Amino acid sequence: MKTIYYFGKDTSIFDSLESLSQIKKSFLIKKIDNVTKKNLNDAVLILDDSFIDFIKLIKIYSKSNKNNLIVTTRKENITLSSLQNFKIFLKPIKILDLYKEILKKIKNNFNDLNLRLNHSDFSLTDAKGKNLKLTEKEFRFVEVLLNNNE
Repeated sequence: MKTIYYFGKDTSIFDSLESLSQIKKSFLIKKIDNVTKKNLNDAVLILDDSFIDFIKLIKIYSKSNKNNLIVTTRKENITLSSLQNFKIFLKPIKILDLYKEILKKIKNNFNDLNLRLNHSDFSLTDAKGKNLKLTEKEFRFVEVLLNNNE
């Protein structure tokens, strides 16, 4: 079962996701206090704006793993242009939408196939880092096929 990491002080988001994960048994969610100390490569991380260094943490984490970063924020706390290529949920958050996005991110890792869908440049990457560039239509088609078992 995949572990999702939550970094933030907003306990309502964490508690809601934890309740959903216990009911659905789709993933485990763990709250972490420090993003930089943990090895979070290929991990799905939900980063909440309730910390002072929110923008700094986005920059640190997104260098190694921008495809699995989910940002929760209030609109006034961030400019959307600085969050290109990230999945952003503006507060108030619809928890079921956030839950569905987590499930998509888990499926997009395709650990069994050692493939990763890269939404930012419409490519597939294998375990060795080799990229296959696709057109947007090709990418969407592959995405539908790989996610067909929802």
